[in-house]
Amino acid sequence: MGPKTLLTAGLLIGAIAGVSVGAGFSLLNSDGSNVYGNPQAGASQKPAAQGRTAQNPRAQNNRAQSRGNNRAGGFRMRLPAVSVGTVSDGGVSNIIETIGEARALRSVTLVTETAGVVAASPLAPGSVVKKGDVLLQLDDREQQIELLRARSQYPIAKSNADRYAELEKDEAASALEAEQAYNAFKIAEADLRAAELAVSRRKVIAPFDGVVGLSDIEAGDFVSAAAPVVTLDDTSSMIIAFFIPQEAAGNVALGQAVEARLSPSARAVFSGVVSARDSRVDLASRTLGVEARFENKNGALLPGATYTVTTKSQGARGLALSGLAMQWDRSGPYVWALDAAGAVARVPVTVLQRNDEDVIVAPEIANGLGVGDRIIVEGSDRIRPGMVFAQYANEGNGRTNGFGAPRSRPDGSSRSGDAGAPKPGPPKSGVRPDASTPSTGLPVGGSNQNGPNERGAAGSRQSTISQRTLGQSGASGAGSMAGALN
Repeated sequence: MGPKTLLTAGLLIGAIAGVSVGAGFSLLNSDGSNVYGNPQAGASQKPAAQGRTAQNPRAQNNRAQSRGNNRAGGFRMRLPAVSVGTVSDGGVSNIIETIGEARALRSVTLVTETAGVVAASPLAPGSVVKKGDVLLQLDDREQQIELLRARSQYPIAKSNADRYAELEKDEAASALEAEQAYNAFKIAEADLRAAELAVSRRKVIAPFDGVVGLSDIEAGDFVSAAAPVVTLDDTSSMIIAFFIPQEAAGNVALGQAVEARLSPSARAVFSGVVSARDSRVDLASRTLGVEARFENKNGALLPGATYTVTTKSQGARGLALSGLAMQWDRSGPYVWALDAAGAVARVPVTVLQRNDEDVIVAPEIANGLGVGDRIIVEGSDRIRPGMVFAQYANEGNGRTNGFGAPRSRPDGSSRSGDAGAPKPGPPKSGVRPDASTPSTGLPVGGSNQNGPNERGAAGSRQSTISQRTLGQSGASGAGSMAGALN
């Protein structure tokens, strides 16, 4: 096999490889013409390269449109499902949580006034008593005898005093006799009262309505004077005493609402109000004593128990938003607000406090956000600038100067940059009078008449035609070289 045959075989293999990859093969002169007289072989490479280069932006546009991230001027964005909420008036809550100890509204430990043997203990521990009920009875037989003697002497002494007083008026008795009879009457009266007092001291009587505590005294026991007998608590209302730091003294006032629970995780919550405050701060602990009163009709609150006490006071005023509406980026927190046309706008906010369900933000009027404005709540993480929710257009904002309306200065003029404020001057460069984009000629927010699929299909057809032409050119060049060598 000679050199000429080897060269021909090599050229044919190169031409076949060029056709398979769609690249072609040709030898060009310095002026770009084919050395073998095939003018189409070199010319076909430039359109093919241009076809491949032009295919990339079309594919990028198709992928961007499928993701729904095209801006105004391209294809229409696919809107996510959202829910809309309203900005309301709110305020920062100063919350104080501490531990308090409960006691009954009235609580006493009853004692005996004299020593003696217990005759009866009629009431069981834990029973409810009324004022005046006898809780403990001592043996009073001796006192009853003295009372009987005093009661018998009293009417005689009273009768003698009255009779001598009449005789003195008639001058039938002297003044001395009348005075002695009167003194005897007063002594008999005093003896009667002393006997009655001695009998009453043999009893322990309830001073008010309440509940009797535990007692280990039984009938027949001997008790000494001033011995504790039983406790009595008025549990219709309860007092919970607690202490707050001196720095928080200004956040607690009389009548302020207070909540109490046995533990932070307890379901039962009791509501009361602040009933008293101490007049000074304790020097040792630097705390202020506070008492709160709780109604306890069902007896759920127990005297002596410790409770977690929580009270709130209103602080700085602000705006209340749903916590789901808050979004964050590197510049800080923000929300998506809706104007009267349903268009979204990014509004930065300053968070003052986060609660269980809402967020309190600073009422910064410069941000254009106020009470009654509409914001995106659910789905706010899928919102992009330029989106317009036509279904929420022309809905009232709940206030006259809503979001998207120009906010007026004190002189009645609008601030520059306000949503809805007139923007004087000629249109920006590159914006056509018909609101079409310079690149595509499509209306802002509109779509291509052929649709994104047809644009993609057209690009694919153009690329296929260019590669087919390139393959034919490569084949033709290969044939010309083979003929020349032969």
